[in-house]
Amino acid sequence: DNNFFYPTVDKFITTIGKKTETANINELNTWFIQSTIPGDIRDYESYVVTDDLESFLDYENALTVKAGADVLTLGTDYTFVAPAVGTAGPLLTISIYPDALVGYEGQKVTIEFKTSVNNTVVMDDEIENNATVTGTLDGTPYEKDVPDLPEVHTGGKKFVKVGKTEDSVALTGAEFKIFKAGTSQYLQSDWTWGSKADARVFTSGTEGKFEVTGLAYGNYTLEETKAPTGY
Repeated sequence: DNNFFYPTVDKFITTIGKKTETANINELNTWFIQSTIPGDIRDYESYVVTDDLESFLDYENALTVKAGADVLTLGTDYTFVAPAVGTAGPLLTISIYPDALVGYEGQKVTIEFKTSVNNTVVMDDEIENNATVTGTLDGTPYEKDVPDLPEVHTGGKKFVKVGKTEDSVALTGAEFKIFKAGTSQYLQSDWTWGSKADARVFTSGTEGKFEVTGLAYGNYTLEETKAPTGY
């Protein structure tokens, strides 16, 4: 009976089995798509896995495809037109020749690739990402989606700079830098970590407001590096 189970698909982030991750903007995340190989794969006319990435995610590098533990060969075992590195929200289509999967019945296809969160992301949004396996058997099409979508988050905080008393007016022009709590690594303009001298500067604006976005969940310290005028 197992020979006639249609393929299923699942998707993970960072490691196989993990469904949730947080990341800085521009930080690489690894995704895994796994789909089962049916026992009657030799009778399939097509076997295609697609992934329509969210617009908040940039495609970052060439993907790999495995059948069981063996790496498949692009052009010989499957077709895939890779988008340019840095493309936001592309559709990935991996069309695997069924003949390339004969001998792997009952095992899984594993597709691995990387993305990064781009600066259009909304703070604390759940960036869910689906994948789909489609096939044709005896001329009959079949389609299945990921049942439990994986997601990546990026976070931040909103601040208001005021004087030390509760009725103080908001203050414009104060400057701040951020470092990882317990380290000397400061947030840079490209969301990497480096020296304090080159760190990104956050400045309180109208009504003393400023916000920090694009950080993985964690502990950080906000350091005031320049007081507002008159202080």
